[in-house]
Amino acid sequence: KNQSLVFGLHVCLFKLTGSCKPMALADGNHAMATNGFEAASPDIAVIGESKTTVVKNGPNGSYRWATVYGGVWINLNETNFMTKYDIQINRVTESESGSIYIGISSNDQHCGGRYSVSQDNKNYSFRSDGVIHHNSKYFGLASSGYKSGDIVTLSINPFKQVIAFHKNGELVTSQQYNTSSQRRYKLAVSLYHAEDSISIINEGNVQQFKPPLKLSHSISPKIQTVANLQRKTQKLGHRLDASTDLISSMTLKNDAMTAQIRRLRQKLAVSQETNRKLQHENWSLKKQNETLANMYDHAQYSDWSVQLCLNWIVGIDGGKFLKYYEMLNVRMTEHIVDGQRLKELDYVDLKELGLIDVDDRKSLYRHIQLLVAKNKAYNDEGKVHLCSVCSSPIN
Repeated sequence: KNQSLVFGLHVCLFKLTGSCKPMALADGNHAMATNGFEAASPDIAVIGESKTTVVKNGPNGSYRWATVYGGVWINLNETNFMTKYDIQINRVTESESGSIYIGISSNDQHCGGRYSVSQDNKNYSFRSDGVIHHNSKYFGLASSGYKSGDIVTLSINPFKQVIAFHKNGELVTSQQYNTSSQRRYKLAVSLYHAEDSISIINEGNVQQFKPPLKLSHSISPKIQTVANLQRKTQKLGHRLDASTDLISSMTLKNDAMTAQIRRLRQKLAVSQETNRKLQHENWSLKKQNETLANMYDHAQYSDWSVQLCLNWIVGIDGGKFLKYYEMLNVRMTEHIVDGQRLKELDYVDLKELGLIDVDDRKSLYRHIQLLVAKNKAYNDEGKVHLCSVCSSPIN
């Protein structure tokens, strides 16, 4: 009986429509689903009898964003319908912040003014530069955006509770939605730049599918059990599809994170190489300072010029007094502190030369006295005069 009933329904459907495809159904008190746009901003022109093409015709700076809404409400809690829009991007102005939004919104009142669908409190939207918005907030970045000539597909699968965006047939982003709020949505498109345009190209009604006929209570328990198993299998299949889409989305995010980690590792390698070179350069400078200090230890300091005295001071202890170089250069030159005056410097003189730290003055004073003592002992013992530059004996 049930098989005969189903066959009879298909015959009636063919006689009425000329096709065995299911008709779109009315949503509560609303009209049947249609692809056309119903409400438009003053800066958007709706073209054609089917109202499926819109163009931004206002100047770029007058209203900025302008939004147009579809003519049918989509109930996300209605598990009997699957909805899909294929939208061709006729023209989109390329910009860093994107110039077209495609999505769904629970509010169709922002017609005109400086609003985009992304600013609605309840929305899911996909911008031309790849940015995803959810409920007026930044949600993430899709694997790619879209440009002129692309086809963007917006699909809503109530069985999986998934909203997905495809570009030219390839998934770019998908997300689960929450049905607890019992909200209804409309297709929404926002345009920014003049002459930007889109068209809905899946002719006919929005793809909605009639729910399956319920089995009669008179069917035998065995047939009922088979039907129950079929429903469970169908639900499991939907869950599997949802899991597959979720895994695809997570894979895209993982690939993006992997690429970012690779870039950070490359930067770290460059930084480590730079640090190694700087350490090597610092080591070389310390060796040079030690060589200079050793060279001056046995020289005849009394013959030193102001510059040689300055070089000897900043080379002590691997450059301990290098921080005073500028001040010492100015004041030692001003007071002509050469080798003859070097041995006469006391704590007060060192402070005048710019050594503001007490410990630094004490340390330098000890080095000067040690230099004087070493050279006195050396000269008294060997009576040898050394060259002030290369420290070699002078005949």
